[in-house]
Amino acid sequence: MRKRESRLGPNPIRMVIEADSLPMEPLELAFASLKDVEGFGVGRVEFSGEPDALRMEGAATLSNAAATVPYLGVRFEEVTASWSFEGTRALVQSGSLRSSAGGTASLRGAIDTREPTNLGLDLTITMNRLRAMNRRMAEFLLDGEGHLGGSYRTPELTGAFRISEGQVRAERFMRMRQAVDLTDPMVTALIDTTLVMEQRLFERAQNPFMQNLRMDAAISIGPDFWLRSRALEVELAGTLDVQMDRAQGDLVAFGALNLARGKYRYVSGSGTDLSSLYSRQLQIAGGSITFTGAPGMDPNLDIQAQYETRSDLGPVTITVDIGGTATAPTLQTSSDPPLPAADEICFLLFSTACIGAGTQGGEFAASLVRESLLGTVSNQFSQVLVSGVGLVDYFDIRSTGQVGSIDSGNTTNLLYGTELEIGRYLTPDLFVSATQPLGGQLPGFGLEWAFSTHWRLEFVTEDRFKRYASYGYSFSSYSRRTYGLMLFRDWNF
Repeated sequence: MRKRESRLGPNPIRMVIEADSLPMEPLELAFASLKDVEGFGVGRVEFSGEPDALRMEGAATLSNAAATVPYLGVRFEEVTASWSFEGTRALVQSGSLRSSAGGTASLRGAIDTREPTNLGLDLTITMNRLRAMNRRMAEFLLDGEGHLGGSYRTPELTGAFRISEGQVRAERFMRMRQAVDLTDPMVTALIDTTLVMEQRLFERAQNPFMQNLRMDAAISIGPDFWLRSRALEVELAGTLDVQMDRAQGDLVAFGALNLARGKYRYVSGSGTDLSSLYSRQLQIAGGSITFTGAPGMDPNLDIQAQYETRSDLGPVTITVDIGGTATAPTLQTSSDPPLPAADEICFLLFSTACIGAGTQGGEFAASLVRESLLGTVSNQFSQVLVSGVGLVDYFDIRSTGQVGSIDSGNTTNLLYGTELEIGRYLTPDLFVSATQPLGGQLPGFGLEWAFSTHWRLEFVTEDRFKRYASYGYSFSSYSRRTYGLMLFRDWNF
């Protein structure tokens, strides 16, 4: 048979397609990621002209449509759209949807139909607190506006987006050694999450739109966005400029993510030997993760984590400074007051100086038991209260100093110096927290108000003599509470 370039003759044609209740269910056959599709299309479109230069006139609407995307964990409902066709342009006059988990998105713009196999795109996408993903591994809100231009075979996405009020549970975030796999459909479905997770959520894309997508967008993260794992729980905030070219396999980012608060569990050893019993939960005191645009998504680290304990001379603070890059981190310790390097490690692991680590057997054993117990309990409660029912945004049970000996047989003695903390965002700019020491001290309360882009006001109150409680001091209650009011300004360089 002789190959023909076209099955249509050169003569002009005229064709009318009209539908009064076209079902949308067949979309499940074309898009495997959609389930339980509902809705109907109504419209009338007239095609006229030569086959290579068809013109369209008419209008169409989509109403009461819905579809479930299992990999995102959401169902998009109340999907509506209205098109009008004018010559070689299809005008999207209005399009909107609502997520079953909350929030909306809208679409407007035009599509150039002169090349049916490579449609021209000029679309604006707007998201308003759209819960775009709602799974145990990740959930968050999306806000912002983007422009989808180019064509079907060479699409370009630009704009500014925000991820907030959610979390990502990712054990592999800080161990990412290569650029995110750009064939991962997670990148194409929610491109602004590629900086904080590397999960295979969709099958490999097999169409030109997905394979050739390019992006140049500003992505803001926070407030109330958390990275959580068994060892790390930290709130991220900042803005990244992300550039992606799927056809070339390139993904780079510029900017910094600040660590507002959180905790990190330090474990000595590989986790398979006896030394892995020596663990300590540290509080994130501050820091940042900076992306410089280097290939491989290997950000620079500048993180400070602290552990506060006590000695016979008074309170001791051990600070662990984490530097380097995500693939080649460095670690350095310091202390207040200054201590020898060996004692800093001993205080970090055993809550006592190196000399006392071998002699205070009961307290040393109690420290190991308590740290192991608190780590397990804190992680389990965090999963239930934060991820499960969403009562709080932050939950922690931590050690605040020395404990008594297990030999005493007193459970209170073991948990003395243990503190419970919960926190929640009342609004996107207002964070409140409460702490309760288990040793009989007064509870503490804190409030953080980000009243502008760079300014933050903090109020805190706690037991004045909390740090001395484990040494048996007794004070009258009328003077036991202290108050603090602090004003902070953030500078970005």
